[in-house]
Amino acid sequence: MSVLGIDSKLRRSFNKLKHNGNERDNNSNCEAMDSGIYLQTFLHHWNNCHQTFLEYEPDSTQVQDDIINVCAQLEQMIELIKFENASCSTKSIMDYILSENVLGELSAWTKSLPSSLSGSLLNLELSLFDFFLADKETGTQLLSHQTILRPMI
Repeated sequence: MSVLGIDSKLRRSFNKLKHNGNERDNNSNCEAMDSGIYLQTFLHHWNNCHQTFLEYEPDSTQVQDDIINVCAQLEQMIELIKFENASCSTKSIMDYILSENVLGELSAWTKSLPSSLSGSLLNLELSLFDFFLADKETGTQLLSHQTILRPMI
C-alpha cells in the first residue's frame, strides 16, 4: 500500500487503461501524447488569434474586444508553452512558432493597434520573449532565429 492508498495492482490497472490495454508504463509514448495535446490546444488558440488579425478593422468599435480576446488567447498559449517545456523533451510548440512566424504576426498586429490600448498585449509579448530567452538550454540559440529576433526589434 502506497502513501496515497493506491496499491500496485490498482496502479497497474490505471496504467493499462491509460495506454490502451498495454500494461507497461511507456514514458515516451505518454510524452508524445502530451506534446501533441499541447500543440493541438496551442493551435486552437493561435487560430483564434489569427482570425482576429484577419478580421481586424482599426476604426471599429470592437478594437478593445479584439485586444481582450487576443490577450486571453495569448495567456493560454504562454501557459501551454510552459507546460510543454516542463513536461516534454520534444518542443513541438516551439518548432511551430519558429516555422510559422507566429511572433512576427503577433508583433505586427500589436504595432497596428492604438498605443493607448496595446499596453496589456505588449506586456504579454514581453513576458513571452522573456520566457524564451531565459531558458538556459535554448535561450541563446533562439536569438539566432529571425522569427524570434525580428519581432523583438
